[in-house]
Amino acid sequence: MNSKLFLSVAVLSIAFIFVVFLDLSVLIVVNGESAVPTIPITKSLIDTKPFLKTVQDTTLPMDTTPPIVTVPEDMIVEATGPDGRIVNYKSTATDTVDGNLATVCNPKSGSMFALGQTRVECTANDAAGNTGKNEFIITVRDTTPPETMLGDVTVGWLGSITSGDTTPSVDSNFDFNGTPTW
Repeated sequence: MNSKLFLSVAVLSIAFIFVVFLDLSVLIVVNGESAVPTIPITKSLIDTKPFLKTVQDTTLPMDTTPPIVTVPEDMIVEATGPDGRIVNYKSTATDTVDGNLATVCNPKSGSMFALGQTRVECTANDAAGNTGKNEFIITVRDTTPPETMLGDVTVGWLGSITSGDTTPSVDSNFDFNGTPTW
């Protein structure tokens, strides 16, 4: 290391010690007189309490809690046709900071739900960007038997029938009370 570099490092080190540990004013000399620079004064905690209270009163709390989304219990409904059924339901959301919020559900209320199970997911977002979610299942089933009706029927029989004979129609609770037409 050359002597100029060593001397510069030594002077800077000594200056650092004066500034940090002793007093800044010792280093500042103008025309043989010491000039004391203006240094900001650090206030005490007592002096800053009114300021901190103002900041605290005007600063909103950090909202990290998602909204609570309320959905119906799982639903089981009867189909109204071969496509399933239109189902209406209600969901709500509340947030500790923002209060009542709108929900978005998929599939939405009033949609046609096909036969079987469909999961419905509802979400709500608060002003802080937190998202709340909840879900339920809508089951559409077809338990209604089809309506069948036997209209006018003409029954034909091959062979002879005599009164009192047993026929397969008797076994199925079908009364034959007509006269054979030959």
